[in-house]
Amino acid sequence: MKRLARSESPIVFCPLPSDDPKVRRPDISLARRLLDWEPRVSREEGLALTIEYFKKEKERDQAERGARAAR
Repeated sequence: MKRLARSESPIVFCPLPSDDPKVRRPDISLARRLLDWEPRVSREEGLALTIEYFKKEKERDQAERGARAAR
């Protein structure tokens, strides 16, 4: 994730909330069976696309804030 985001931020591990699931293993077998669905992008490509989306959203938000401040 840090590599894809080109981040130098440290990774900080914090205690989990008491109700946090300890194991996350999403199961897409139901979507495969009922919808005949298969993922079209790899996990890495999906993360890269998500990072790019949020970078653009941040830039758009900053531009809107700047425009409001200039009024």
